[in-house]
Amino acid sequence: MMVGWVLVMALGGGMAWAQQAAPAPQQQQPAATAPAAPSTLSVDRDPVPSPDPDTVQSATPATATGASGTNGATPATGTIRMAQGRYTLRENAYEIRLNATVVDGNGRLVDSLTQDAFKVYEDNVVQPIVSFRHEDLPVSLGILIDSSGSMYDKRDAVNNASLDLVKLSNQQDEAFVVDFSWEAFLDQEFTADISKLKQGLSYIKSSGGTAIYDAIVASADYMAKNAKRPKQVLVIVTDGEDNASSASLEQTIRRVQDLDGPVIYCVGLLFGEDVD
Repeated sequence: MMVGWVLVMALGGGMAWAQQAAPAPQQQQPAATAPAAPSTLSVDRDPVPSPDPDTVQSATPATATGASGTNGATPATGTIRMAQGRYTLRENAYEIRLNATVVDGNGRLVDSLTQDAFKVYEDNVVQPIVSFRHEDLPVSLGILIDSSGSMYDKRDAVNNASLDLVKLSNQQDEAFVVDFSWEAFLDQEFTADISKLKQGLSYIKSSGGTAIYDAIVASADYMAKNAKRPKQVLVIVTDGEDNASSASLEQTIRRVQDLDGPVIYCVGLLFGEDVD
């Protein structure tokens, strides 16, 4: 259960800036910034659409219809311009919604704080908090399960724990299931139906290597396109380190940051004969 606070701050008519990468021919992109991992998940049923547009549309002034990403800005009039292969959105934002979860030094949730315990800064200037509340926020959750050969004996326990996680969470949560070995597969698209998630988990067969980084990149791309909740989380379950990805750790981190991507938690099943 993702329990936390929602803070809404007023920007006093300040200007908010956002950028979104525009598609460009591959040969024009610097090799250091383009992740080598696939941007979509393989699927045996319906294909997963790419989160990027197929064509580049000419930039024209537009009216913003609301917030994008996780900031939750109120509607405002703005313009969109493209320069040097990047889109820049300039709009007058009045309120920004921020989600916060607080834990203590032992990782336990802290739920007794008041508004006075929080301060929000923009360009080193304290911003007023105009609304504050404590609630269990629904999340968009991606469950990424290592399906390499070494996970064979752990499959039943991992499946049961994954289902328990969803059952005990907010009923408004949505979740999808991915398994990864040499490559990542989408076993179940976003759903709140426990029976569908259970069926998706049954598709996972343990064999092959461990391409964690490729699975994270593909899952973050899928979440950016399909998630309906502003708070987004990936939970990765694995018993070893990456040994099969085309993307590096640096490329993976950069891709998730570029997407303003999800919070990532990793559960390491490092015990018994698997520990050196």
